[in-house]
Amino acid sequence: MKTIIIVLLMFPLLTFAQNPSDSLVKNYKLNFALPDNPAFKALGTEPSNILRPSLTQDFSFVASEFFDGKNLIIPTSFGVEVSPILLMNTETMTLSQFRKHNAWKTSRFSLGTLKDSLKTRNISLGYRITVINKGDLRTDTEGLEEFLQKVAVAKSKQRADLVIEFLNVNNLQIFSMTHEDSLRMEKYVQDNFNETDDEFEERIKKLREEYKNNHWNAEKLDFAAAFVGQSSDSLVSNVSFRNFSVWSTYALRIKKFAQVLVGVNYQLNNLLDKDYHSVSISNRNYFGSNRIKFFFEEQLKYDQFLGDKTNLLLNLGAEANLNKGFWIDLNAGFIKDYNNNSSDFVSQLRFRYTLPE
Repeated sequence: MKTIIIVLLMFPLLTFAQNPSDSLVKNYKLNFALPDNPAFKALGTEPSNILRPSLTQDFSFVASEFFDGKNLIIPTSFGVEVSPILLMNTETMTLSQFRKHNAWKTSRFSLGTLKDSLKTRNISLGYRITVINKGDLRTDTEGLEEFLQKVAVAKSKQRADLVIEFLNVNNLQIFSMTHEDSLRMEKYVQDNFNETDDEFEERIKKLREEYKNNHWNAEKLDFAAAFVGQSSDSLVSNVSFRNFSVWSTYALRIKKFAQVLVGVNYQLNNLLDKDYHSVSISNRNYFGSNRIKFFFEEQLKYDQFLGDKTNLLLNLGAEANLNKGFWIDLNAGFIKDYNNNSSDFVSQLRFRYTLPE
């Protein structure tokens, strides 16, 4: 009897859970990996060339060089990434609209700037597209159905308990109730339903966190490209070509606690009208949860710039979501140069931000 009542009370909500296409995309926005963008990466401020796959966000920001190995410093490079389609339609776009031509809806454009030691201004433009993403409520139809069913259960459980209580106290059966009995029951439920909107939102928040913890390391595949120009004056006139970069990064899920990234980066550099090529193959291994995760990384790079050389980067680090859209990441390691048999210590502290959920 109790099971039948609960099912009947939940039926409208469960039906909605199975047909959520008219829901707004903004209701299912999640913050997973810390923001990373190709325009910022192309500036060459980081020893690692792997481009971290991430969910499509309306807006994200990154700044580097907060730490020079000894002291905190004012950052000299910044980068932003936006999804024009999401940014312009964030209040009206539905899930069904987002899923149509989804690959284009995951397109993001980025802008980066750096003032180097020679006081030269570097400006970069980047583009990224996500081809595979199995950890996004907006496109994960199976995960979204499960999520909405849990929402329905969270909202309906207390109501179902109150209905059963009313029936038992009044010695009634739901299939033999009169219209007056139904009105009395509804008033009883409304008078005794003590879950506030804030309490219900807290339930939803917990379910979102559960989804993020179960999908932070989901399978992903990103492709990206970026162009960097440089100018000797602050007005950025007479911009000349500096480099062009392309990336491909694949993220593989390892159970619930780990993720493996495999990335390839090709870069064409220009100095004094002469082209130089470089290729990097990187592997980064994450362990932890969505809120905080640790990683170790290996990268092998062949670079023609200023002479042929091959080097190996070994890197350790951590990424943490401090609050809502605020992230920091810290890493330290060393670069082994096989041509002159030397090693250099590297470390960085970065600040990143994306619009909160």
